[in-house]
Amino acid sequence: MTSDGLERTMPFADIDAIRLETGSIPRSGYFGTCTITFCSGDSLVVNSLNKRGSPDDDRIAPYMAFVRDLHVRLGAEDRQRIRFLAGNTQGRHRFGMVAAVLAGAVFVVLPLVLLAITGESKALFLTLTGAFFAYPVIRTVRRNEPRNYAPDHLTEDLFP
Repeated sequence: MTSDGLERTMPFADIDAIRLETGSIPRSGYFGTCTITFCSGDSLVVNSLNKRGSPDDDRIAPYMAFVRDLHVRLGAEDRQRIRFLAGNTQGRHRFGMVAAVLAGAVFVVLPLVLLAITGESKALFLTLTGAFFAYPVIRTVRRNEPRNYAPDHLTEDLFP
């Protein structure tokens, strides 16, 4: 890896945890993040975002290849010692759940109530637009529920 312009190597024996997460940016797409935490507390973050922080479809395949290759290279001893975590931390997940509920309430339920009260077709348009914007939030929160995963069985829900 390169850190602060310096080439560094870390043995697999120094890995404490590997966390896989997915995310989405509205109108930009989905992305994946692999955070490797070392026993020293340092972290290495590999993702499929471009240098501007936007999802990049051309980086998804190399990202997935990196994650799969990393897991293949881990020995049996490493697989016993390393914590394999998927999704957000518990705190981030709770925050995401609150955000998803609020998004659903503001962007879907409120326009439905306005439709019922006013009978205006504009409210139906607002409901459909709100559902369009709320869906990626809800999908991302559900896919990032905190859990462990098996390093020898990387499922599609671990990737963007």
